[in-house]
Formats: sequence, C-alpha cells, structure tokens
Amino acid sequence: MINNFKMSKFILITSGKGGVGKSLAYLEYISLANGDIIQIGPYTDKLFEDNKPKIKQLIVNTNKGEEIFEVLEPPQNLILDIVNENPLASEKKRPIAIMRKPAPSSLMRIKTSNGKIEVTEEHKFLTIRNGALIKVRADELTTNDYLLEFNYPKFNIEYENSSEEIAKLLGYLTGDGYFEKRGNNFIVHVFCEEKNKSLIEKSFKNVFGDFKILKDKRTGVIRISYFKTSVIMNLFSEYGVTPATSGYKEIPKRIIRSNNHICASFLSALFDSDGYVSKNRNEIDFDTKSEKLALQVGNILRSRFKIESQLSEGYKKASNSKGEKHKYFRLVISGEDILSFYSQIGFNVTHKQERLKEKVDFVKFNTNIKVFPVGKLIKLIRDSSNIKANELAKILGVSKQMVYEYEWGLYALSKNSLKDFIQAFKELKISDEKIEFLENLLNKGYSFRKISKVERVDYKYPFVYDFQVCDEGGHFTHSTGIVISNTTTAVNLATAMNYFDEDVTLVDVNLTTPNIGLHLGAPVVPVTLNHVLSGKADLVDAIYEHESGTKVIPSSLSLRELKQLDEKDLMDISKDLRKISDTVILDSAAGLGPEALSALSIADEVIIVTNPEMPAVTDALKTAKVAEDMGKEVIGVIINRVKGNKSEMSLQSIKEMLELPILGIVPEDDKIQEALSMRNAVIMTHPRSKAARSYRAIAGKILGKEVIENDSLFERVMINLGFR
Repeated sequence: MINNFKMSKFILITSGKGGVGKSLAYLEYISLANGDIIQIGPYTDKLFEDNKPKIKQLIVNTNKGEEIFEVLEPPQNLILDIVNENPLASEKKRPIAIMRKPAPSSLMRIKTSNGKIEVTEEHKFLTIRNGALIKVRADELTTNDYLLEFNYPKFNIEYENSSEEIAKLLGYLTGDGYFEKRGNNFIVHVFCEEKNKSLIEKSFKNVFGDFKILKDKRTGVIRISYFKTSVIMNLFSEYGVTPATSGYKEIPKRIIRSNNHICASFLSALFDSDGYVSKNRNEIDFDTKSEKLALQVGNILRSRFKIESQLSEGYKKASNSKGEKHKYFRLVISGEDILSFYSQIGFNVTHKQERLKEKVDFVKFNTNIKVFPVGKLIKLIRDSSNIKANELAKILGVSKQMVYEYEWGLYALSKNSLKDFIQAFKELKISDEKIEFLENLLNKGYSFRKISKVERVDYKYPFVYDFQVCDEGGHFTHSTGIVISNTTTAVNLATAMNYFDEDVTLVDVNLTTPNIGLHLGAPVVPVTLNHVLSGKADLVDAIYEHESGTKVIPSSLSLRELKQLDEKDLMDISKDLRKISDTVILDSAAGLGPEALSALSIADEVIIVTNPEMPAVTDALKTAKVAEDMGKEVIGVIINRVKGNKSEMSLQSIKEMLELPILGIVPEDDKIQEALSMRNAVIMTHPRSKAARSYRAIAGKILGKEVIENDSLFERVMINLGFR
C-alpha cells in the first residue's frame, strides 16, 4: 500500500510530433488504398501549382538561413492505407496535410529485396528489435534490421465493371504493344512470335472486330495492328490508358479499379508478353523498362492476390535493339507464391503455362520472402510461461537447438514456422498477449523484409515531401509495401529525480501507444492504468516499483483493454494520483490529439521535449501555445538527441523561437539505445554516460539541487570516447 498522502505536483512531459522533417525523395512512389501508386514529388508539386492561393507557408530563420515550409490540404480522393503500430492495425484514410520542405543535400537510401526507399535521415520505419515493434530513424537502421511490410488485401472496395477481353488486350498492349501517332491518327500495334499469334489475334478480334498482320521475313517477328483512331481513343479514354514509350508504361486506371478477375486477366496477358518461367530456378520473372509498371504489378500482386515478389534493377539488351544495354526492372516471384500465381493468374501462352505446371507439380517450394524475425519475442513468451525449450521442441517436431537458434535471432521464422509456434503455445495452454500480437502479424497481412543495404546518397531535387496522415500519428505505405512514419525522456527524468531522493511516480497516460512498460522491462503486468480508468481496479493496485525506487503506473499493450482517454477519466483519478508522491510525471502522447489534451488538462506544470530540427521545434511552439491558453505553466524545454551538426538549429535560435527557458540538452548517445535493449533507464545501466549526466543535470535544475560529478581525468576521457 502507498501511505504517503501529501498533495503532489503534476509535471507533464510532452512533445511536438515533428512532421515535415521526416520526408521522402521526389521520385518515391506511395501506395493508395485502391491499389494504385503515385509518385510523391510530381504529384505534390502539381497540387501546389494548381492550388497556389491555398498554400500555407511557414517562414523560419534557422542556423541554415531562412527556410520556407509549405502545407496544403489534400484532395478528397487521396485515400491511403494507414498503419498504426500499437495496436497493430490498419485503416483507409485521407491524410490531413501534404507537405514539402527545402531538401537537404543528401538522403538515406534503404534497400530491401523488394526495392529501395530514399528518405531524410530522421524518417522512421517500423522494425522489430529485442522482441518489440519500435520506430527507428533511417540513419540508425542496419543490415540486421527487418522492416515491417503491409500486404493489405483489398476488401470492401467498389469496383468498376470492366470487360475481361478488353483487360487481356490492354495487357498485351502494355507488354509488347506500341502506340504510334501519324498526324492526328492513332494506331496500336502488338509485336509477337508465331506461338503467341493466335491469342493476340483473338484478343484484337474480340475487342476491335478486325486487325492487320505484318510479318518480318528476316526476324520472324509478327506485328498485329489496328488503325481506327476514334475506336482507339474511345477505348483509351474509357479505361484511362496513357500512351507511352516502354520506359513510361503503366497499368490503365480502370484496370486498377476493377475486380480481381479483371486484374488477373490483365496480368495474365502482360506476363504472356514480358514474363517467363525460369528453366533453372524455381521462379517466375517479369521484365520491364518502366519502374512505375514494375511497382504497380508488384503492388497489385501483393494487395489483391497475396503474392510476394522481389524487385531488382539491371541492364540488358532489348530483343529489338542494336547491341545497346538498357536499364530494366525485374520482378521475381518464387517459393510458394509460384503456386499462388498458378492458381489465381497463370499464363495464356501454352508453353509457359506448361512449364509453370511442371514447377507446381514437381518442385518442393521453400521461400524466405515472407519472414518474421520474432525469435526473441518467442523466448519472452516461453520464459514468462516457464516452458522448457525441449518441451516446445517436442511439440514442434524440431530439435531443442533449432528452438534456441530461432530465439537467438540466427534465423527469421517463415510463415509456416510462425504458425507452428503459435499452435504449440495454444496446445501448451499459454495465455499471453504477445501471442495475440503474433497472430495479428500473421492474419492481418503483415510480414517483414530484411534490409540489404543502408547508404547515404546525394540528392539533386529542391524539395522533399511527406503526408501527415493523422493528428495522433500513424504510417502510410510505400509502393514496395514497406510501412514508413518521448517516452525515453520521461523514464530517465523520473529516475534522475529519484536519484535526488525525490518521491516520484511515473504515469503512462499514452494509452494508444504506451511505452513505459516496454522501456522498463515490464511490458505485461496484471493491473494497468486501463483497469483503473475502466473501474476494474483501484489506483494503488496499478502501482509498481522500479529497481531505482521510482514508482510506475503503466498502461496496457492489449487490444482488448484499449480505451480512448478523455479529460473526465483523468479528472476522476487525479485526486488519488496526487496522494501517491511529491511529484507525478505524466508521459503523454506526442502532439495535440485528444489524449495529449486530456493529460494537459490536469497538469500543474508542463515540460516540452523537442529535437533541434525546425519541424519539431515548430510543433513544440504549437504545444506551448496551447498549454498557455489552457492556463498551464510551461517551465521549460528539453532539447533531445543533439548531435552538434551544422544542420541542427542552434540553442539560441530554439530559445528565441519558443521564448521558453532551456532546461537542458540531451546529446545523441548510443548508450540510450543500449539501455532500451536492456529494458531500463540509461541512468541505471550507464550512469556515467553523457546522456545520464544530462538527465541528472536537468533533474537537478528542476528540483533546485546541485549536481556534482566527481570524475578523474581518466573518467572524463573515457566518457568523451563513449566508453561510459
């Protein structure tokens, strides 16, 4: 029981979201909810050009000079697939803003087996580390990381009525077709070999009624053509066909908006033209000069048919070229996805379909495309349930060593292996919400892609771009399927205050994305703040003591216990909270969503955490103004993750912009990441590190107590070299 009934002070730790700082390169493609993709730079620039009067500009003087940030409300028809990481769920939603900002001179390029993504260094990705799904900056990713991929099968979409025969013809035209303009007339041609000739003749006849054939006697290549411009133009208009050369071809808009049967008819004809079954490898390959077409095909395969593919770039000679090599994009379908392609799409060309059937009939498929690096999470489940490795191995039908190797992270699990582990846990009657997370990954269209390369590259375009998807956070989806998007300060500040013998309680009022339990090694506890707010438990039952002496009230990670926080919820328990400690630190959600505002409503004092980047400081300014309007005292700002780079805003600029005292700065320190992996505060794990010293200094400043660090010369050298 907690017997201290002194009235306490509430300190709210909050932060701005930082929006446009986390941005994508001009040429990056973004997935839409309907299965299509858009190139973010050209799309955004055109919107800004067409809506100049509606653009909102923010002009700020930084240490790099004057910068202009532009924001525009998106059109009504821009609907994205939004992914939230905690709980792991997706929804179709219109973003609340489109943004662009002056570009840095370099970006980070992240490569996986399904393509590459170029983003600003602060852009965050969802990855699994030490059994937890976390957000990691692009410049902190390594080739040991796996990125979350959202396969999002499309349901509840209103499809347009389309013709199967027209879909096939458009597949042939997109693959081996050529659009010729003679004056005001349009002519369409499809080039083919003798073995494909009858299929394409039939397609022309079913759609156009007639056609003309020309055969090159030297090469044997056949050209099938149609010449009636009015019919061609009507068809192109109706189906959203954009005549283009081979490097710029794309899937017609209406095909993308059609049902799966029509999409399969189009893809089957397209693969008749530019796809083939490998003789020596268990794979189907599709080659095209058009990057957009390759990404669209991969996107539709994944989102409509749950077929994974790998994307690569290379150079090869075209069949009709004079020895020159051209850039090509290759999609590769392998493993069990070959069977999915065979059963749902297939080839119309007999010899290709027969070779594909041989693969399906006689080859045992094995694939590591859809992988789940969750071995450490499995170990957490096994340890918390007191299940021995040999007991689990016996049910799985594998060796004890194999279980250990998965748990050590030597291998990522395949889809089938993950299914087996989940089933084994159920047979052992283990009840754990971490199993629910694994089932969500498996059943809701998620998997992971291993990073193959991380590099910094030069950037030549004037802007970088981003969509702000919602006030409360969230991530949208790249065309490759990869999902792309301050608890540390609250935890360490509370621990640092306890260092000064201050009676402190840390409360996680971020119910949507709680992190305190994860940070302090207790992701699952019997009673949480959620139970208290729903009237299922008393407040004293939700208080836990950390090894530092700090009292903690965590929130639940469970989907079943997720509850939207409102002002009345906190008001109802605020009197009891005040009886717990001298100081209660509330760790709130970032930004100004409903949860953050509810936490603000009961705070006595507010501390804002920000990074030395203009977008983050701008959001901090917004938060400070709202807090002041609510009559709350903002006692100062903590500047986090300071690297000392020239690109960062100076402390003086931040102070002048926010008009608030700076309580202290926390340097970029890899000891913080090590502490996170150890599930503890950096003050406990690395008490002599630069970050720990900063938190102690900040806590001392807030409490009005002197901090004395008695270090020898040797200690100071070791700290500066990063060994403490």
